[in-house]
Amino acid sequence: YYRPSESNGKIPVVLQNPEIMIHCQKTVFSVNCLKETETEAPCSQNNLAVCHWKSMKYKMLSKELELQVPVGLKHHLPLVCAITLITTGLCSSFILSALCRYGPIHYSV
Repeated sequence: YYRPSESNGKIPVVLQNPEIMIHCQKTVFSVNCLKETETEAPCSQNNLAVCHWKSMKYKMLSKELELQVPVGLKHHLPLVCAITLITTGLCSSFILSALCRYGPIHYSV
């Protein structure tokens, strides 16, 4: 979430460089991982067992990426709040009137 903008409705967002991790397997022919450089994290998205990972250094070809993200304008805030409250009130009154008219809904399985 980003706060509304004062002027143009866009704010700059900087995307950080990705971190490349390599799996440290505890075998004879594995990558040499020192305890200080290891990070513990799940082995995969499906396998939640804890594995050891090492952060790899790499050379970036470009700088950090900066995007212009559209956000609302600050002077629209009272109008947006008023419309939200009116919509919430109307929808709540429709639901309450339906409950009063037809009573509670009973489902049979």
